[in-house]
Amino acid sequence: MLKPNKPTAALGPELFKVTWPFVLGLLLMMVLGIISIESIMALHSYSYGENLWVKSRKSASLQLLRYAQTGDPLALQRHDAAMRIYRHFRDARVVLLSDPYQEQTVFDEISQTGLPHRNIYRGLWMFHYFRSIDFFRQIFSLWAEADDTISRIEPLRTELVDYYAHNRQAPERLTAISAEIDEIDRQLEPKALEFALKLDQTTNQIYRGLVLTEVILGFFLLNAIVWSTFRVLRERRRMEQTLAAERKRAAVTLACLGEAVISTDEQGRVTYMNPVAQFLTQQDFSPEEVPHQPRTSLPELVHLIEKDSGVERSSLTADLLSGNAAWLKSEIGYVVARPDGTSVPVSWVASPIQDGDGTHGVVLVLHDTTREQQLIDHLSWLAAYDPLTQLINRREFESRLQHALDTLQQRSDSQGLRVQDNHQHVLMFIDLDQFKIINDTCGHAAGDQVLRLVTQAMLAHVRHHDSLARLGGDEFGLLLLNCPLEAGKEKAEIIRQAISQVNFNWGMRRFGLGASIGLVHLDHSQNTLATVLTAADMACYKAKDQGRNRVEIYQADDPHLLARYGEMAWVQRLQSALQENRFCLYAQPVGALQTSELAYSHYELLIRLRDEDGTLVPPGVFIPAAERFGMMALIDRWVVEHALTLIAHRLKAGTSQPHTLFAINLSGSSLNDPHFLNEIKQIFVRHQVAYRQVCFEITETQAVTHLPEVVRFINEMRALGCSFALDDFGAGMSSFLYLKHLPVDYLKIDGKLIKDIERDPIDRAMVEMINRLGHLMEIKTVGEYVETPDIVHILQQIGVNYGQGFAIGHPELWSNP
Repeated sequence: MLKPNKPTAALGPELFKVTWPFVLGLLLMMVLGIISIESIMALHSYSYGENLWVKSRKSASLQLLRYAQTGDPLALQRHDAAMRIYRHFRDARVVLLSDPYQEQTVFDEISQTGLPHRNIYRGLWMFHYFRSIDFFRQIFSLWAEADDTISRIEPLRTELVDYYAHNRQAPERLTAISAEIDEIDRQLEPKALEFALKLDQTTNQIYRGLVLTEVILGFFLLNAIVWSTFRVLRERRRMEQTLAAERKRAAVTLACLGEAVISTDEQGRVTYMNPVAQFLTQQDFSPEEVPHQPRTSLPELVHLIEKDSGVERSSLTADLLSGNAAWLKSEIGYVVARPDGTSVPVSWVASPIQDGDGTHGVVLVLHDTTREQQLIDHLSWLAAYDPLTQLINRREFESRLQHALDTLQQRSDSQGLRVQDNHQHVLMFIDLDQFKIINDTCGHAAGDQVLRLVTQAMLAHVRHHDSLARLGGDEFGLLLLNCPLEAGKEKAEIIRQAISQVNFNWGMRRFGLGASIGLVHLDHSQNTLATVLTAADMACYKAKDQGRNRVEIYQADDPHLLARYGEMAWVQRLQSALQENRFCLYAQPVGALQTSELAYSHYELLIRLRDEDGTLVPPGVFIPAAERFGMMALIDRWVVEHALTLIAHRLKAGTSQPHTLFAINLSGSSLNDPHFLNEIKQIFVRHQVAYRQVCFEITETQAVTHLPEVVRFINEMRALGCSFALDDFGAGMSSFLYLKHLPVDYLKIDGKLIKDIERDPIDRAMVEMINRLGHLMEIKTVGEYVETPDIVHILQQIGVNYGQGFAIGHPELWSNP
């Protein structure tokens, strides 16, 4: 069980808020005291060193004077010992005045004088932090002057040693040396006195400054104490007022809270119920009347019952009051049983009321989950049903279909289905014909109404244990359980006729409906969900391809379905080829057939696919699948991008000339794409290729199907300098009708009219007519499928401007130079 925090733990931050001024003042005073003591001790160290220096100086003078008067070698030794102390002090001073100074060297020099190490450390500390003040400049100046004066003793010592070493007899010189030593000692006395006075003066200044600082700090500390005491008293009064306001606010909040709140005392007797709790439990319990009423225990007023088991949770308050749990909450669904026999779904949380002295009661909060439960039920329904038609959706349909397939698996043995079970099912895909026309002309509201009408028509012919689903858009699925194939075919035909009989009127318009139905017989345990869905989809597509409004049964060996499977397989292969950049371009020359034509290079760029094994696949194999499954726009973009890239490279390398014309084929889906035109312009700008070097070829069928878009595309690109060719002209019945609306530069006569022109006079007559028409409209003509020299000769006689075919040149791989 989680133990409550001690009251003292919560007082830590509050105690710090109150006492921090005192603590800070005390710390400042302690720090200041330590600094004061260290400063005075440091000055004492300088005084101690000054005494040692003075003693060594006095001893050096005295012993040298004695040596001068007596010649005693012991006096000379004592003089030298005193001078060594002087020299160590002098060398230390010189190092201290260098920038930067070596602290360890100073320490080593001064330690040779006999000065205690702690005094040396303190003196160095003070010099390090205060060397820039005037005090240090003055004492170091005095120190240097004294060193200069005392250094005059050294030549006198040398002279005296030489005097006694050679037994000279010059008493008057000894007298003069002795007098000079006395004079040096006399000159050093005032400097030593001034040094000592400066140390004493500085010590007194520091003492007075520290005393003043202590007084000021004490004054501020006293003010901080007074201010802090005032703030504590003011905060206490504010907290008392805030607590009183919070009590009132809590009472109002609990009364208005959307949750049911119930509290008890340490015996588990109810002391408070807010209005929501009274309404939820239907107990008339007024807080104002609690002191005058016999208190009731919580289990007697609130009956919490587990929804699934029906067991009442009566030990809740006992568990919390006994300390067996820190808090409790509902992990499963509960209901509150009311006196009138009704119940309300709730979630709840309960916690003991604790402080440092123990547990004083329990708080129970109940949340009415009626709306949440309704929302969960609604979301669960939406997860399995279509809100428009009220039918099950694709997810639920696939789940039921999988269950049906599992049933086949469970009821089959090594010989197949058991005869006595006779378990077999029928799956249908139902696609409404021409539904898009209603949506586009009348709007989605009309389309929704059609879907509802069709749903009602189909439900009238579906058994209660069958599954009819809306799979999406205008597609429906139907699973007939325990249904043989023949019965399934009859049911499919009935449903088709029922849909055909639906008459839909929208305003002044009247629409007839139809449905293409694909049917799959499920009688093999080896069937998987993916395979049966694909089979039904393919059968439905076949029904559409065969004229719509019909029923088609899936047959694994159906040539139409096999072809469809092949096209679907090509989708993945084309996607992989685009991702792996396995397309390539071939260039076939277009030759001039008339001497009047300018002799410039003209090529048509043809796309090829290099398969995974390196095999070259011609466009006639994969283009139909790309057109059927909407991939031509992607392929066209690849062709234009790579063609202009190669043109730019070849122009830069000099392998292509600026006047060379390159023809690029475009599909109808690209021409119908509103973004394609701007993308083409951006590609031209990106590769810096002249527009005049590109001729776009558009088939006659595409031009007629997307005439407004084609005309707009041609006009904009021709204005920039591109030329256009109408490919396969003569293949359709509407060629001549639409030609005058298409501002093209070239007519490419359909190869079917060219290849038999030697033997078929009708083909020749049509070619002649197309050629004359083109020239009349100032359009140059190009003959396709020019395979033999005889065809070349005939086309020259007719007057066709250009030819393209094996007799002119074979396609060759076109790549970077």
